Amino acid sequence: SCSDAISLLDLTTYAGGLWLEDTPLTTVLSEVFGDILIFDIDKAFKSSTIKGFLPPDITHREALRQIAFSLGAVVEATGANKIHLFPSPVGNAEAISPKETYTGGKVTTSDTVTEVTVTAYAISDERPADGDTSIEFNGVKYKYYTVTKHAYNANTVSSDPDNIKKFDKCYLCNLSNAQTLADNIMAYYQKRDK
Repeated sequence: SCSDAISLLDLTTYAGGLWLEDTPLTTVLSEVFGDILIFDIDKAFKSSTIKGFLPPDITHREALRQIAFSLGAVVEATGANKIHLFPSPVGNAEAISPKETYTGGKVTTSDTVTEVTVTAYAISDERPADGDTSIEFNGVKYKYYTVTKHAYNANTVSSDPDNIKKFDKCYLCNLSNAQTLADNIMAYYQKRDK
């Protein structure tokens, strides 16, 4: 058996990080991974920034997952000694000609997703009061609060049962990117063919 570079990230942990201001993606990747990985970043993300936090003692793979999720990026290490970060491919529907069709095939359609929710984390340099949600870095507690962003499926009918996909504990989702992420995830779930 063998493991690719991404799988090996499950074997190491990251102490956690905090970015109170928009920080360039390359800076965050350098802080999180040091020189253990080489990244090939698509031009779509060259000017991207990260804001939020990664909790202490997560695996490097989880850190990479959270960074990629906050960008809406696809991550792969196929055929290279680099980790590729690139946007999810967006395909448009195409007409299928009669020569490209056949009988006897079947398509399974997954349940209609009616809503997507993404939890946004807003963290500040303010010290928390009793009862405030907080996270601690280097012995200092930071206050944060959450806001839920929603995307709804406009193609549902009243007989469709509620099927809500929830995305929380993605601590790099913030007030700037959470709505875009919710909208993009809903667009993904509207492609229901398996």
